[in-house]
Amino acid sequence: MLFRHVILYCHEKIKTERTINSIFHLLTGRRSVQTVQDSHLYQLQNFYGIYKHLEKATYEQVIADLRMSEYIAVESEEENTYTLTKKGKDFLRQVEPTIPFHYFSGAAFARQDEAFYNRLLLMIQVISNRLVDNKTYIPVIDNHVTAQWVKVEYTNVRENIHPYKDQLYFELKSLLSKMPQLLAEIFVDQLTAYKAYGLSVSQLTAKYKLTKESIHLLNTAIIHYMMQEITFKKSNYTVLSRYIPQVEQEKQLTNSADITHTYVKQGMSIEEIAEQRNLKLNTIQDHIVEIAYHDPYFAIDSFVTKEMENDIKQAIHRAKSSKLKDIKQFTAEEVNYFEIKLVMSTLHRMRAGE
Repeated sequence: MLFRHVILYCHEKIKTERTINSIFHLLTGRRSVQTVQDSHLYQLQNFYGIYKHLEKATYEQVIADLRMSEYIAVESEEENTYTLTKKGKDFLRQVEPTIPFHYFSGAAFARQDEAFYNRLLLMIQVISNRLVDNKTYIPVIDNHVTAQWVKVEYTNVRENIHPYKDQLYFELKSLLSKMPQLLAEIFVDQLTAYKAYGLSVSQLTAKYKLTKESIHLLNTAIIHYMMQEITFKKSNYTVLSRYIPQVEQEKQLTNSADITHTYVKQGMSIEEIAEQRNLKLNTIQDHIVEIAYHDPYFAIDSFVTKEMENDIKQAIHRAKSSKLKDIKQFTAEEVNYFEIKLVMSTLHRMRAGE
């Protein structure tokens, strides 16, 4: 139910301005300018990357089920766009989601949530077994990077393991007490300790009578809620704040766009950057649009004249659409899609500031 609710909610925001696959790319956190731009344009940043391992076949089956249930209907077969039916809209209004959607914080944590969760699961297992001097157990997380982090962390706190364990317990209890009971129980059910094994996804689906997709989304919501609380109230979570990969958190741009950003700050033109990096002009333009969405101080006046910017703003207002081709119809002939995207990024930043 939750998975369907998320898809329909995202679809209502995007409407018919993007293909149905755009929601798939959003949920899986596709690192493309279009997907990042869509997350901002339609105010869906919370959902970005909340289901990174979602399989396309699973997604397509859910879309087929929604269509069969008459929650959505085909708008254009050629453009692969759908519209939300009255039944679908009624479902969104009448059926509350299992959790508030603000629990998700995909744009902020999609690249750190797995690392945070894996560190936490493995550390709990390690501590519980070391306290009873048990060294023969199979690690619940089979990941070298996670294992190395836990090894270093445990070594650092080994001499004070009892107060560390008590503080970790206190912080987790504090977080779980603020969540709906369902989320708290699902989280605890997955913990592995000495002679106590966490439930698998299939076991959780059987216990709570939910789909595996909903279990995954609920788990993501748990992790994101924890990370939000820890980040904004760091002094209250002195142990758990160490589990969030801080360096990765600061990085927002894709690696390639980050390199382009360096050249832009050096005053190089798009053509010069493309030649320097041996990339297509369109690729560099995509990088600049990505930069414009993430850098609140980025000025577009090197790429768009003030007159052209005003023309595009008027076109956006007249088009009443976020589709580039719809907006283009109301602009001067010389205006291109790159310039429209840049102006749209500034409008987004204005709305975000408000």
